[in-house]
Amino acid sequence: MIIVVDDEPDILQYIREILRHVNYEVITATSGDQAWTLFEEHQPEIDMVLTDVVMPGSIDGLELAAKIHQVDPSLPVLFVTGVLPEGDARAIGIVEKELLVRKPFSPKQLIDLVEARIRRF
Repeated sequence: MIIVVDDEPDILQYIREILRHVNYEVITATSGDQAWTLFEEHQPEIDMVLTDVVMPGSIDGLELAAKIHQVDPSLPVLFVTGVLPEGDARAIGIVEKELLVRKPFSPKQLIDLVEARIRRF
């Protein structure tokens, strides 16, 4: 199961449809706060989290990843964004570790990133 997080409904639907087309089970959230709740509810079933970086609310994508990794350090968290926070060392790290696909992206770019990183049991 993949949690997909984005505050833009059209992007959220686009990602969900791409992943479902290649047979992934997907649950969605429109904020980091909502995603954290879903993670807590479904943690044993989660194979990956795919999140936007910049979102409204008390938890942005980078903070969400940090919270998830406190609970499950091995869970892949990937990022989809059009804008990265300037000078944020965490943002630089996700670029260096190739954990990011920039908007706009093709279905193939997204699938390739997910396939390369997803945790399967």
